[in-house]
Amino acid sequence: MSNAVAEVSMYSARPILNTDTGNLVELWRQTWIATYTESLGADALEAMLSNLDAHGASALLPDNGEQGYCAVVDDEIVGSAIFADRGGTAYLWGMYVSPLHQRGGVGTLLLEAVSSASNSDRLEIRVLSAIEPALSFYTKQGFKITGQEETEIMPAIHANSLIMSLKIDRSRISLGFLRSATGIIGR
Repeated sequence: MSNAVAEVSMYSARPILNTDTGNLVELWRQTWIATYTESLGADALEAMLSNLDAHGASALLPDNGEQGYCAVVDDEIVGSAIFADRGGTAYLWGMYVSPLHQRGGVGTLLLEAVSSASNSDRLEIRVLSAIEPALSFYTKQGFKITGQEETEIMPAIHANSLIMSLKIDRSRISLGFLRSATGIIGR
């Protein structure tokens, strides 16, 4: 993982650290409540939150060959993105931004961090088809719908998802972030 730090306005993006787990769990709890209450229903949300309480951040945090970034403002984690490079594609998940910090550049900053750190030519994400703000965000970022599938969010919880892909355009990555990242990850 890169140790690069990127800044957009008052936010910065940095690799997820072992000490971030408690703050990430709280971020995910907030965003899941705001995002999934209507789209998945109260029972599914309760099961997801119970799983989060039981297992903490381990279900989403990086493992073998995976990387994660968080967006921070005033030492508070306000966003997360996790990805894994596999065969020329960076598979992205765990992309959440605190409802209080949405529409402020945090999501774009996290996508820049992932694009800069990835060795792949393409990003791919599954977006629940019922989450219009997420679909709108990724479309504005240049992602295209390339497929559709039923996604298992956790055992016994399934939802229709759109597969969205983006060709990584290194020229779109902010020069400041790319410069700070190049010396560390060897691009």
